[in-house]
Amino acid sequence: MLLLYVVEGIVPILVFQIAWAARLAWRQDKERHKRIAAIHAASVWGSYVVSWILIYFGHTIPRKAPAWIIDTHLVIIYIIPVLLVFQMATGLKGIRPVHIGLAAFYLILWAAALVTGAMIFLSGRGYI
Repeated sequence: MLLLYVVEGIVPILVFQIAWAARLAWRQDKERHKRIAAIHAASVWGSYVVSWILIYFGHTIPRKAPAWIIDTHLVIIYIIPVLLVFQMATGLKGIRPVHIGLAAFYLILWAAALVTGAMIFLSGRGYI
C-alpha cells in the first residue's frame, strides 16, 4: 500500500506542474516555462525512481483492476519519461512545431494515464 500512497501523493503535484508549464507556454513566457518544465521532468523521473525502489522492496498496488487496464496504464507510463527527453530536446533546440506536437501528445498520454490510474485506484479500493 505504501506504493499506492506515494503515487496518490505525487500525481496531483505533477498535474499542477503540467498545467503551470502549459499556462506559461501559452503566455509565451519561455524562461519560466523552461524552469517549470524542467522541474516537472525531474519530478516525473524522481517519482519513477522512488516507485521502482518501492517495487524492488516488495511494495505493490493491489491488482484488482482488469488486466487490460493495468497493461494499458503500464505502457502509457513507460512512454512518458522517454517522451519527456524528446520534448526537452526539441524545446531547448527551438524546434517549436515538433515541441508543440510532442506537448499535445504528452498531454493526451497524461490524460490517459490519469484515467487508467484512477480506474486502477478505484478498483483497488473496491469502488469499481
